[in-house]
Amino acid sequence: MCYDLQKGGNLDKNQLIRLTVREFWRVVMNRIEKARAVKKTPLVIIDIDGTISLHYQRTYEIFRQAARSFDLPEEIKNNLADYDPCRYDYDPRKNLLQIGFQESNTLGEVMKFWDNNFFSNRFLHLDEPIAGAREFTRIILSLGANISYLSGRDEQNMGEGTRAWLKSHDFIGNHSRTALFLKTDLSITSVESKRVAAAKIKQLGEPVLIIDNEPGELETLWRQFPQAATVLLDTPNSGRPGTLPPQTLIIKDYLEINSLYG
Repeated sequence: MCYDLQKGGNLDKNQLIRLTVREFWRVVMNRIEKARAVKKTPLVIIDIDGTISLHYQRTYEIFRQAARSFDLPEEIKNNLADYDPCRYDYDPRKNLLQIGFQESNTLGEVMKFWDNNFFSNRFLHLDEPIAGAREFTRIILSLGANISYLSGRDEQNMGEGTRAWLKSHDFIGNHSRTALFLKTDLSITSVESKRVAAAKIKQLGEPVLIIDNEPGELETLWRQFPQAATVLLDTPNSGRPGTLPPQTLIIKDYLEINSLYG
């Protein structure tokens, strides 16, 4: 695990959080029971990047490849090879400046190389699951809720790698009770793509829990499904603002939640 709570998603830690870890399972089970009472399938909506997976090793390997692909000074090549993967930010440009890059065409080309490879299938297998995430999804399925994975990743460039990663880490496996929704229109934002996907998810059942690491995207989905409980993963994010729902639990991983189940 690379990050800690203080390095996470630029949140105001002083805001009022009305849902505690100890209350979490009581609230979720209550929502599940309410969905069943009206003959609907309870659904849990879970984002992927920064919510069940971490990107550090993906970025690290892309820059190692860049060091071999570009004519860079030896010092910078060595700095790239020795740089701690855990130090890479959501946008790694400032990390490259710390390593020794100057604002230049070369920096722009290296960042373009990162962008083309980061948002592709090629390196997705290097992502690491967030601690306890897989076990958490197993608990959710055991409670009778289905899971909809909802990501701003695009189907065209990241669909194959995303499915392979989810399967290899047993987030999907052979479960027919999981679904994956990815962006199909490259011209829209992640927020808008999730708003569009919400209409499809609604046809599958009753959302009882929404989990994301982007406050704005969590807010967008909650406004579509205000009956759902909400959890925000405090991991590195885009920094785009959002107003958290009034009963949002903020966590850095799933270990404490899992330990209090049952």
